[in-house]
Amino acid sequence: MQPRTFEERLATLEKQMMEMRELPARVTNLESQIVQLRQEMRDEFSATRSEFRTELRGGLNGLGDELRGEIASAVKSLKTAIEETNTHMRMLHEETLATTRREVGTVRDAIVETNMHMRMLHEETLATTRREVGTVRDAIVETNTHMRMLHEEALSRIATVGEGRKIKRKK
Repeated sequence: MQPRTFEERLATLEKQMMEMRELPARVTNLESQIVQLRQEMRDEFSATRSEFRTELRGGLNGLGDELRGEIASAVKSLKTAIEETNTHMRMLHEETLATTRREVGTVRDAIVETNMHMRMLHEETLATTRREVGTVRDAIVETNTHMRMLHEEALSRIATVGEGRKIKRKK
């Protein structure tokens, strides 16, 4: 490449300077566009945040209403289940009481029957014992009578034997 002449270089420099003169206006224009873009973005972000808040609040309110409804339904179901359980428990309690009363009555009847049977056996035992005691008493009385008779007979024989010895001694 050949070196350029002074005039060519000056023309190139002037041309570049002319382009640079337009540069501040272009920078100003760009700056205003940036400022405008920033404002538009700020406005859009603000609008988006506002819309998002509105939608979020609406969604949360709807969700809250839905949850309240579900909780109310669950509470109602639980109350119904508790009432049914209490009713069933009362019924079982009454059945248990009735069964217990029946069984206690049956046991009471068995005790009464056993007591009556025991009284009857006691009476029979007393009667048998009295009869046997009477029989034994009669036997004792008879034995005592028989023993007295034997005793008197023995005394009488001893007396007879004793008289017989007296007569033999005198001789």
